[in-house]
Amino acid sequence: MKKYIAWALAALLIVPVSCNKGGGDTHLDEPATKDLAQVIKFSKPAAIGAYGVQTIELTEAGRYIVTCAPVAKADGDAPTFFGTFTYSNGAFNLSGFGRITINGNQVTITAESAGDSPVTANATITPTTTSDTPHDNLCRNWKIGKIILGLSGGSFGKAGIEKVFNNGIDMNEITKWIDDNISISDQDKQTLLKYSVREVSLTGAGTLAVNFSQADPFVGTYALNGTRIAFSFDASDIPFITSGQFSGTVTFDGTTCNVVASASMVHNEKNYNATLEMAMTEIK
Repeated sequence: MKKYIAWALAALLIVPVSCNKGGGDTHLDEPATKDLAQVIKFSKPAAIGAYGVQTIELTEAGRYIVTCAPVAKADGDAPTFFGTFTYSNGAFNLSGFGRITINGNQVTITAESAGDSPVTANATITPTTTSDTPHDNLCRNWKIGKIILGLSGGSFGKAGIEKVFNNGIDMNEITKWIDDNISISDQDKQTLLKYSVREVSLTGAGTLAVNFSQADPFVGTYALNGTRIAFSFDASDIPFITSGQFSGTVTFDGTTCNVVASASMVHNEKNYNATLEMAMTEIK
């Protein structure tokens, strides 16, 4: 999956820094499928068409994340699947992907695509759980509200510039602002337009998943220790990004998760720092 410049990435990574207005003792209601949360890791990729399923994660808040690897002679990147799941009569129904059943360490996948026969493979199944209030609060699905983007360094100096966007991660608005301040190619503009964020999910297994309007889902990892949080991701194919490691703090104001994110960039041989402030509300 292709991942592009710092603005899209900052939207994905949500590297929180404290902006709490009180409410440090906030404990949200438990996520709806906390008791079903688990990670299924196959001993060998379970072959489904041109790809092999490596892992299936069922999250605390009714979402699934499926990661794949290409099998022999497959072209292009392997897909990542993300969506909602339900559980009924011993089966997990993964909307847009298929159905899975579990019998001991045997997992059977019945894909939705026409002509696919059920595939059964060995897997390690690890139940996951949120063990404290910070994890309980964070491990759910989020919608991004009003954001403030900032850019400093390079030609903007230490003071920098910033802009308020009232419609969340709307890449039509954001791309225009970027181009007005840092000229970018038409190709990058068209790529960025795919990355308007629909939903952000964090899980008890330390997974970060972001669902976009048009692009494939982004999947990364995070670690949480109290209010301290750190993110890690593969930045090797992201223009402008100079580091795949971010850290900060995350806090809550009632049911709102307030966030400040930052990312380093290099553009036209100049160093920049991008910041993102936003408030997230839960999607159930």
